Amino acid sequence: MFTELTYLFTHQDNWFFAVCATVCALMIGLLFISAILGFDIFGDSGSPEFDLTAPATGLFGSFSWLGFGSMPMLIWLVVFFGGWSMYGFILQSLTHEYFGIVLSWAIAIPVTLMINLPGVSIACRVLKPLIPRNESYAISVTDLIGLTATIVIGTASKGHPTEAKVVDQHGTTQYILIEPENLNEIFNQADLILISELQGHIYKGIKP
Repeated sequence: MFTELTYLFTHQDNWFFAVCATVCALMIGLLFISAILGFDIFGDSGSPEFDLTAPATGLFGSFSWLGFGSMPMLIWLVVFFGGWSMYGFILQSLTHEYFGIVLSWAIAIPVTLMINLPGVSIACRVLKPLIPRNESYAISVTDLIGLTATIVIGTASKGHPTEAKVVDQHGTTQYILIEPENLNEIFNQADLILISELQGHIYKGIKP
């Protein structure tokens, strides 16, 4: 088996897959070394990240289905070239075993590319939640508009705000001052209030 693997790896029509495997091994080595030395390759200074569930635009829009931009570039390249190499050697191994031939690289490369593309998309979606990364949970004060707050203490009327708590988009509880948007409305403790606008540092709300 080792002899067959060596034959496939060194065969002239498998040069592209051998290069992909070598590049992939080098990048994995870089990831391993960076982890030992404590390099922050997943930080904000690395490749930009985009949510795969969000509409992609611009350059990344055309390749978003491949997971391009959804994780650090180095990881994406490992997945892409690693998968291409793997599918290439599997295809050549099967054709050599069952037909006694090795496909020409001009045929094998585009065939395995078509196989690799959906594999990369699936792999990125599986790996994305597992990759450690630095995320910022800072929000704008206007991001709370449209969310539902709970009156914490006291009552609130127009011109007399009270304290309320609201869970933001990241699951963090924020405490705000809120008053009714409507003149004759009163907010009591434990009432659920829909945040409708922000004026200065006081939020306005209505009862849902």
